[in-house]
Amino acid sequence: MWMCVIFFFSSLPGTPGTAVPTWDFLLERKGAHVVEYFVLTLLSFAFFAKHYGREGIRRVLWTAAGFSLMYAATDELHQFFTPLRGAKLADVGIDLVGIILALLLIHAIRRRQKN
Repeated sequence: MWMCVIFFFSSLPGTPGTAVPTWDFLLERKGAHVVEYFVLTLLSFAFFAKHYGREGIRRVLWTAAGFSLMYAATDELHQFFTPLRGAKLADVGIDLVGIILALLLIHAIRRRQKN
């Protein structure tokens, strides 16, 4: 379901020639990338941990991160074909920030549970 939400937002056409203030651009547009992929990584980790938990936590973490990163890349490819949008490798990097933050949160929670 969450991947459908991401797909929907990335399929919205861009707006031509509108200048967005830098702060709004960073918080609203790029912040959305971080949040979207933060949530996707948490959800994919939960899925992979439930179905492949015997593989070990590191492998599950890497699988969730790889899955989320691959979806980020294909989402940018999708935006290449969306009117008034474009594919930017920098956006995949911003998505990666959300992925890393989610992995750090998962790691912190698991560490706290051990103690």
